[in-house]
Amino acid sequence: SRLHQGLAGRAIHARRKDHADLRRHESGSADCDGEEALALFAEGKNYDLVVSDVVMPNMDGPAMARALRIQRPDMRILFMSGYAEEQLRTSINLDKVAFLPKPFSVQQIAEAVRDALKM
Repeated sequence: SRLHQGLAGRAIHARRKDHADLRRHESGSADCDGEEALALFAEGKNYDLVVSDVVMPNMDGPAMARALRIQRPDMRILFMSGYAEEQLRTSINLDKVAFLPKPFSVQQIAEAVRDALKM
């Protein structure tokens, strides 16, 4: 399933391997876990937004985001989580981070991505 037509930019979706909320972005995307996402950036791949689960095996979303920010301090990140946003903001403590509570609709994620790209 595609995210939503009309959104501009390239997004990378870091996720748990058994979770498939988001597969493709209209303009191009990668679908991987946190370690694979970092490897794509290390290879020189360029994305406008990282859409990530907070809880993932091997490397959680916040750990991936902190490591990514060493390479790309300006990278926008949209975290998806079933946890309370206030609790996450306190524990994550990064700039240019947006949160989308689960569960969400296609319209809600499309709006969250659009807003995150404007950060």
